[in-house]
Amino acid sequence: MTTLTLGRTGLAITKDVLDAPPLRRASAEDAARMIGKALDAGINLIDAGPRADGEEALAAALARRRKEFFLATKTKAINPSAFWKDLDASLRALNTDCIDIYQIHEPSFIPRPEDGSGLYEAMQMAQHQGKLRFLGVACESLVLARETVESGLYDTLQFAFDRLSRERLFELAACCADNAVGFMAANAAHDAPLTDVCAERAFMAGFANAARVWSLRRAEELDMLIDAMRRPAESNDGRS
Repeated sequence: MTTLTLGRTGLAITKDVLDAPPLRRASAEDAARMIGKALDAGINLIDAGPRADGEEALAAALARRRKEFFLATKTKAINPSAFWKDLDASLRALNTDCIDIYQIHEPSFIPRPEDGSGLYEAMQMAQHQGKLRFLGVACESLVLARETVESGLYDTLQFAFDRLSRERLFELAACCADNAVGFMAANAAHDAPLTDVCAERAFMAGFANAARVWSLRRAEELDMLIDAMRRPAESNDGRS
């Protein structure tokens, strides 16, 4: 099974990450079954957020095996008050004391120390209190993505990236590697059905610092992924 060290977080994760929110479309029993099957297959990073996108519905399934995986989630907070409200709600909903990667989701700006928002200082305080470990950004703006990576303030970036991506996104992946920022490659087409898993994993194998975040909705899609995980992924960075 292919693993990587996720940037300067030092977290040793599989290159395949489960994006949990799409499972909210399944029944609670089916969602729990899929999460358990993903963990049994070795996947050890689950992105559970944002809270308004089904976090509570998945909480019970996640809580049963919390010690077996790293947990990421998201907030859309733009000020400290909203940040603390979201963080405390996520900790309660997910029945955990600490979130491994807490991501600012679709921000209009990249929080920085002393920028007047107080948001970055709130995140640092939460780290000091042991409520979260690492900071990340999940965005759709290439400008904000580059700012995130080059700021030196964040540990991970989640951005849409797949084998059909344009050359400028290859440069973003390289920028993440150069700055020791863990790159979490999300579905470029969020609602598209899973197609050629092996081709996508072969593409991702060409990026040693990048993990693929899979948005799966059906048990059959998870079976396809697990079957592909059992095979060696021949590197193909998509440029040939």
